Amino acid sequence: MKTANDGDEAIALVECEQFDLAVLDIKMPAVDSFEVLLFIKKRFPLMKVIMLTGFADLMNAIKSKKLGADDFLGKPCDLHELFAIIQQHMQPIALLELKEA
Repeated sequence: MKTANDGDEAIALVECEQFDLAVLDIKMPAVDSFEVLLFIKKRFPLMKVIMLTGFADLMNAIKSKKLGADDFLGKPCDLHELFAIIQQHMQPIALLELKEA
């Protein structure tokens, strides 16, 4: 697991390493999280992205889904719920890796 302090760092991490899933906070300094989401989905379309926000409004959820987010959670979120959603998105990836092995 890696963390980034802002959108620029997130993009740099994704460019340097391979990730199956990212959790992005909608309120990020520097590069906007929606720009990071667009970057990820353009360059790595199979990468799963979960958007997390303290401003859980319908417009952010709709925008996130339209831009390719795989899920959207409001903060504060229950960590068990977040982990369950991460696990749900990772299962198909794990099965695909087993088939390819």
